[in-house]
This record gives sequence, structure tokens and C-alpha cells, in this order.
Amino acid sequence: MGIVFFLILIIIGLVVVIYRLHLNMEILKDKAKSVRKIPLPTSNNNENKLDKQNVIIIEKLKSENKELNSKIDILNRKNNELLQKEKVLESNVEELKQKNSELLKERTEKKSYNTDNVEKNGEFERIYKKFNEISEEEKEKIELILNNKKGKEVFLALGSQSANLKLLWEKIEFNIQKGRNQEDTEKMKEVYYYFFNLYNLLYSEPVYFLLEDDVNKKYNPITTIPINNSASGEIVKEVVFKGYRNRKGDIIKKSLVILG
Repeated sequence: MGIVFFLILIIIGLVVVIYRLHLNMEILKDKAKSVRKIPLPTSNNNENKLDKQNVIIIEKLKSENKELNSKIDILNRKNNELLQKEKVLESNVEELKQKNSELLKERTEKKSYNTDNVEKNGEFERIYKKFNEISEEEKEKIELILNNKKGKEVFLALGSQSANLKLLWEKIEFNIQKGRNQEDTEKMKEVYYYFFNLYNLLYSEPVYFLLEDDVNKKYNPITTIPINNSASGEIVKEVVFKGYRNRKGDIIKKSLVILG
């Protein structure tokens, strides 16, 4: 009898527990339903758009930054290359300066040597005498180009300058074209040709070359100029005064010719 009563108590306890569990489950279900009914917070559309735009901008900036860094690396490499080239060029410049200094020294020594020898040369004495025979009137016209007022050394120095050779050539051309002072002009031509050859001797290789004789050849306006009193024609009858060119072949002065 006691056992039956004990079992009944246990059954009643289990029923109570089950009931409470059932109640708790219902309560939980109700709470779950109420939670489902609570609206979840949603982002504002404008905020979403701004977030997307910011993401796009950030990605774009990252891409541009990466590209800029790449360009900076390339520029740094080029800059290093240029610095290396600059060092090489500086070294080359110093080397060229040294060589130029040596060449100037060699040229000065050679010029001095040639000048000393020329003054002792019989041909120079002949040309100096020939110049002295030119009329005072003509010598005055060219005294800034060539003169003998300060002796042979100055006369030699003036005649050995490229610019003076060109000016003397132009003075001779003027006389020929105008038909003036033929006798003095012929003497000036001799002086000119002498200094022309002497100037070339100051260098290891000739600087200027007289133009070829075009006698009996067809008139060429590129290399020759007919003098004013020459007869019209297409054939060069006489070369009155030779022109000259430089090493490259550029014509400095055209030859004065008579056509026939």
C-alpha cells in the first residue's frame, strides 16, 4: 500500500513537471512570436548609396595610388640612369677639356714655330716687299685688314687670320668688279694667295681649299660669278680670282670668271 502511494506521488510530481514545462514552452513560443514581429533595423537608402560611392572612391584612389607608386618607381630608375649618364658626361667633359688644352698648346707651339720659320723664309720677304709696293691709297683702304705699319710680325699675324683672309678677298673682288687699280689688285691677289696657303699650314690638315679651275667648262652659278665687264656666254673663258671652300665642301666664296 505504501509503495502504491509513493508511486502515485511520483506520477503526480511528473505531471506537475510536465505541465510546467508545457507552460514554459508556451511562454517561449509567445516570446519567439513577439520577437519575430519586432521589425529589424534597416539602413537608409541614401546611406547605402553613400557607402557604395565611398567604396568606389576608395577603390579608385587605391588604384591611382598604386599607379602613381609604379610611375614613381619608373621615374626613380630613370633618374638613377640619368645621374649615371651625368657622371659619365662630366668625366668625358673633363677628358675633352684636357685634350683641348693639349691641342691648343700644340697648335700655339706649332704656330710659333711656323711664324719663326716664315719670317726667315725668302717667300715671305718677297710677299712683304710686294705688299709695300701697293699704293698708299689702296693700303689705307685695307689697313684694318692688313698693314705693315708695325713691322713684319704684325703684318704676318694679321694675314694669318681667317676673318682677315675673307675681308681681303672681298676687297679684291670689289676692285675687280669695279675695274679699279688693276696693278695694285694683282699685287693684293699675290699677297692673298700666300696667306691663304700659310693659314692652312698652321693646322695638321688644310682648313680651306681653292676652287678648281673652271676654264673651258660650262658656267656654274654655284661655284662662279661672272665679272661685270665680261661678255655674255655659257663657257668660262678665264678665272680672274679663285674662290674657296671649307673641309665640308661648303663654298665660302665663288670664283670670279670671264665668260665667253
